[in-house]
Amino acid sequence: MTIGEAYLLKVRGRGLPVPVELWVMNAARVRPVASGGVIRSYVVTAGEGREVEIPAEDVVRAWWPDPENIYSGEGLLGPQATVVDTSKFADQTMRSHFEHNAMPRAVVQAVDGSTPSLDPDETNRINELWKQRFNRRSGEMRGLPAWLPAGFEIHELAALGGVTELVPILQHWRDQVLAGFGVPRSILGDVVDVNRAAAETNQYVFDTHTVKPIADVIAEALTLQLAVPDFGE
Repeated sequence: MTIGEAYLLKVRGRGLPVPVELWVMNAARVRPVASGGVIRSYVVTAGEGREVEIPAEDVVRAWWPDPENIYSGEGLLGPQATVVDTSKFADQTMRSHFEHNAMPRAVVQAVDGSTPSLDPDETNRINELWKQRFNRRSGEMRGLPAWLPAGFEIHELAALGGVTELVPILQHWRDQVLAGFGVPRSILGDVVDVNRAAAETNQYVFDTHTVKPIADVIAEALTLQLAVPDFGE
């Protein structure tokens, strides 16, 4: 479903004309070789980078045609690549946030104009002490209130100050990827109305419109490329 293609290698037994096993090949490492509108063979890239050519009659290929290229498949994850990449970036951002410093983003402001300003060295020293003391993972004074000298006050930056704002976005990205694969949230157990009728209906719709079309493609490939040529009518 990710790539849009699946390749099965026919393994024949010694002295037996028919295949005895089917081995699944990594679809990302296989490409068809077409000649005159017919696929004559497949080129497989081995782990060490060496290319091996396999005759077409030794491979079962199940695929979804790409309208722009009839010899390639079109997976379901490709159109969602931007969403997946953005979701991974958000997860990494949250991890970095909690790993290094999960204190709320804030600014230190002088109460009035009479308060002397801090020079760069003092500012850097305060920032370093703040990080050492109040870092949620390794700080020495985790959970204690911050102390400031007289004449200064803290203003917390609430907008995007934490990660709670990302939760609805992450849920939206998840739903978008699931929709691209034809998987409803109810299949994962994320439901509001829990009852047997709704569960059975969701399962029936999922099986009929998501699982069955894929199973039909695989069954047709096995029939036309394995059963008929190797085992006969």
